[in-house]
Amino acid sequence: NLALIVIDASVPITDQDEKIAGLVDKFALGTIIVLNKWDESIKSYKQIVEEIRGKFKFLYYAPIVVVSAKTGRSIDKLQEKLLTIYENFNRRIATSKINDIINKAIMRHSLPSPAGNTLRIYFSTQFKSTPPTFALVMNKPKMLHFSYKRYLINFLFS
Repeated sequence: NLALIVIDASVPITDQDEKIAGLVDKFALGTIIVLNKWDESIKSYKQIVEEIRGKFKFLYYAPIVVVSAKTGRSIDKLQEKLLTIYENFNRRIATSKINDIINKAIMRHSLPSPAGNTLRIYFSTQFKSTPPTFALVMNKPKMLHFSYKRYLINFLFS
């Protein structure tokens, strides 16, 4: 259920890296992007992270860990991050807590009103873990814009 996308930091991102990342996203796996050979990298951390986030926009949620297998740098951080991702990937959240979080999100940034229609979320629940999957029960679900869905997801996991 977990995937490590290991990218060689000493060379540019390849098509193969992008294809593998696409498969990881397609199968909804818990993901960590690992930059290996950091000791041989010619770019700064900021430059590489910007490049990765630009090419792998669909993996916006995946943490990036910089390691060097040769020197053993940050391998312990990678192990810690793996455990955290695994715990989050298998986490169950009570319906009452999810509803509280969604209500706080709506209070902070109200639901859109496309074409004058009033959208209402009646309740939300987690119906599956691995990966965590949530359902919003609402009056007009097709009218909820994907950007607001992403806002709710980010608010839920922040």
